[in-house]
Amino acid sequence: MAKVSPVTGKAGYPGTGWFITTQYVDESYFQQFGAWHTGHDLAKSRQGGEPIHAVEDGVVKWAEFAGNNGFGNLILIQHKTNLFSRYGHLAEIRVSKGQQVRAGDVIGTLGNTGRSTAPHLHFDVMRTNNALDWPNKNKARLLMEYINPTDWFNETVSFEPTDGTPIGTPAGTGILPEFLRIISASGLNVRARPSLGGKILHSLPFRTIIEVRAGARLNAEGFMWRELTSGGWIAEAFTEILPSAPSNTTPSPIVISPLPPQQPTPPQVPVTPPVTPPAAAFTVTVAPRGVHASAGGWSPTDQEIDLIRHNKPESVLIAAYEGGQAQFAIPRFRDAGIKHFIIRAAHHGAVTGNPQDFVTRTLPILKEYQAALGGSPLVVAVHNEPNVTREGWKTAWQDGTTFSRWYMQVLQAYRAELPNVKIGFPALSPGGDVQNLRMDEFRFAAGCVEAIGASDWVGVHAYFVGDGNDIDLKPDRWRQMAQGRSIIITEGGPADGIVNNGTKLANVYRRCAAVGLPVMAWLLQGAGEWREAGWVENNVRV
Repeated sequence: MAKVSPVTGKAGYPGTGWFITTQYVDESYFQQFGAWHTGHDLAKSRQGGEPIHAVEDGVVKWAEFAGNNGFGNLILIQHKTNLFSRYGHLAEIRVSKGQQVRAGDVIGTLGNTGRSTAPHLHFDVMRTNNALDWPNKNKARLLMEYINPTDWFNETVSFEPTDGTPIGTPAGTGILPEFLRIISASGLNVRARPSLGGKILHSLPFRTIIEVRAGARLNAEGFMWRELTSGGWIAEAFTEILPSAPSNTTPSPIVISPLPPQQPTPPQVPVTPPVTPPAAAFTVTVAPRGVHASAGGWSPTDQEIDLIRHNKPESVLIAAYEGGQAQFAIPRFRDAGIKHFIIRAAHHGAVTGNPQDFVTRTLPILKEYQAALGGSPLVVAVHNEPNVTREGWKTAWQDGTTFSRWYMQVLQAYRAELPNVKIGFPALSPGGDVQNLRMDEFRFAAGCVEAIGASDWVGVHAYFVGDGNDIDLKPDRWRQMAQGRSIIITEGGPADGIVNNGTKLANVYRRCAAVGLPVMAWLLQGAGEWREAGWVENNVRV
């Protein structure tokens, strides 16, 4: 039997309804965890329990809990090609060591065991027979011993272009180049490898004519990549093919110097022409009483719906980490009485300083929500708490000024791609300076005047440590920063470690209404360190 998907047991990878939430050799994953990701994380539902299948005929070499290694319940299968497939975080293991399996056999069920924050399958294809292997920071060994699962399924591990000349053949070998013209108005990055996560070597300005190797095209991450004759890769979608080099033009594979290592030019988002920011303040209206949905953007459970109906919020903020949920979530929320929606653009893994990466990851999910909302405006919050280290401070940007540049490029791309969108400046983490953790919110915001002025509304986070009457709102100071734009408290609730209850929630709603600020009460359902705030976990009823 031919190869099958580990999550559907059928041809095609990963399969209808399934999403790759962490990529192979994911740059953002490395920035967050300090290790390279060896395969793919595959997810579909928040409950888990879906059957997991052997991808090819083979023999089970490992089928047990992985101890402190982080994989949880783990299976390793050896195949006739002397490659191994690995399946981690399983809820159940349904095979045993030494067992013969056929492609499509059910070997376990999707779970959340080991070091995992939500039900998903860690799946990789490896040349080593060590079930617990993890190269960590050794990228060279990973690339040698692990195969991109997409390439393995598509049988493109040893890629050669259509002219039969292996990738990397030097220029001047008799293979005639092809000529392309850059058509992205914001320019186009040349990368060290055919990946949006590849290192940026330099940038090609609009309408530059370049040479690429004839026939050298590689499909990866949804783009067709072309290799320059001088080295480096570009996404073909942002070029036009010329029949030959124009007679009055000397094509140049490199038209500007490589970026200085200490002062890199901020990367451009090659999807939009320049867009003029709004010239005047906007009013974005949401109901005063709202709720912040459970992290991930999953369609709400029956228990969550019951609490929404009891507490009667009419607005909801959805952190849209997961694709494929909008068509289920929006009708469920509406049926429970929700009238207004805020969609927070987010993705799994650390945010990088490359706005193109953020747009590429988040835009398809935002379009799903726009379609599910029908004619309603799409109200979007861009990212979250950029003044803390785990959300990009000191890694993706250094302060409010450099974040503002990043944000403006994301905003520009969203306005071009999302009709009738209302974009919100992200809420900052309150609490002042904390070394290596957070920059003071107002000092950070002082560098974001341009970004705030280009936004339709501004998000704010506010928390309490007592009975909810002490929620720290700072309305006058935020109205001054917002320059007349609408302010929405996108998280309003207990600080870390403070247990939520119905009395505290009622006080939060009352205090926010008194100063005229709508609040997305924190949190419909919590997990880990946020369980104390969860409505579901604490049966929070006003």
